[in-house]
Amino acid sequence: MAAHYRTVAEQEGWKPARPDQGSSNDGQFAGLCFTRAEGDRATALDVYFLTKEILEAEERKPGPEFGSGSGYRVEITAAADGSPADCSD
Repeated sequence: MAAHYRTVAEQEGWKPARPDQGSSNDGQFAGLCFTRAEGDRATALDVYFLTKEILEAEERKPGPEFGSGSGYRVEITAAADGSPADCSD
């Protein structure tokens, strides 16, 4: 999944904003962060791979797909004032 998002994001003009977020505590990949500037606006693309434990900590009930490691969240962020955007930690 990470390789797919990395390839497609780069093909669409997104640049890696920082090194990949490595692995979560259970050995699964944690996330990707990209930025793209258009004019004076900077936008961040955050692909964060979720675990059952993360969702439970957010007080959400995980579905069965999270046991296989296939859950993820995609977030695009831009500041209204044009200041640089960054991915979540």
